[in-house]
Amino acid sequence: MGTSSVVYETDRAQNVAAHIAAALAATAERSHVGDRWTGCWDAIGPAQPHDPVNGTVWSGINRYALVAGCVAIGGAPTGAWATAESWEGAGHRLRAGVPGIVTLCADLGGLRAVTVYNACQLEESAAADERFAAPPPMEAADIDRLFAGGGVASTEEIPERRASQLAEVAVAQTAAALGRPAGWQDARESLVGVLASQAATNALGFAYWPDRPSPDVVEEWSELLRGADGGGAALAVTADAARLASSVVEQIAARQLEAPHRGAPAPDAGYPHPFID
Repeated sequence: MGTSSVVYETDRAQNVAAHIAAALAATAERSHVGDRWTGCWDAIGPAQPHDPVNGTVWSGINRYALVAGCVAIGGAPTGAWATAESWEGAGHRLRAGVPGIVTLCADLGGLRAVTVYNACQLEESAAADERFAAPPPMEAADIDRLFAGGGVASTEEIPERRASQLAEVAVAQTAAALGRPAGWQDARESLVGVLASQAATNALGFAYWPDRPSPDVVEEWSELLRGADGGGAALAVTADAARLASSVVEQIAARQLEAPHRGAPAPDAGYPHPFID
C-alpha cells in the first residue's frame, strides 16, 4: 500500500470514528428529555453484528457502526455483515448498486477501512447463523442463575431491568478486579461501564435498560466524544467496553450454568467499524 493510500485510509478511518463518537454523544444527550439513550444501540439475537462467513463477532466501535448501518441502508432484519469477497466466496452475490458500510480493521499498527454488506443486500437469502437465534423468554430465576456465584443480586421485576442491573454490577466487579478506576471517579470509565453493560446484557438476550445518567455525567461524556479527538476516544472506549463485556460473559459461561440459551457467543475484543461507502 503506497503512502497516499495509507493517508487516505487513515483519514477515512478517523472520519468514521468521529461520526460514531458524535452519534453516541447525541443519543446520550437525548436522555435529558426522557429517552432511553441506549435503546437505539441494542443488538440482540439475530441483530447482533456478526460475520456469518468467518464466524466472528463485530465488536468495539464496529458494533455501533453496524447497528447504525442497519438504519443507514434502510433497515435490516439481521446483523449479518461480510465483505463482498467473503459473500462471493460463500457462493452469494450482492444486488447491483447496494451501499456498503465501512468498518475499521487493525492493519500494520494503524486502522484500515473495510467495506461490508448486509445479508439483506444479497440477491438470494443466506442461511442464518444458528448461534444468533432469537432468544427464548426468561424469568427472574433464570436471570439470577446466569449470575449465580458472581455475588450479585437484584430485586427488579422487569426482566430487562433485572438483567441490566446484574450486568452492571458484574461489569463493575470485573473492572475493579482488573484494576480499572471506579466509574464514579472517572467520566470515561463510567462510559466504558455503560457500553460494556449493554454489550453483556445484549449477549444474554436482553435489551439494556439502565438508570438515566445525570446531566453532569452526560455533559462529561459529550465533551469526551465531541472533543478534538472524539473519534480516538470512541475507539478506545468501545474497545475497552468490548473487553470488559467479553470477560463478564466468559465468566458466566465458565460457571457452566444450567440456563436456557439466550444469545450469541461473547463479543471478542477485536474491532473493525463502518459508514456508507
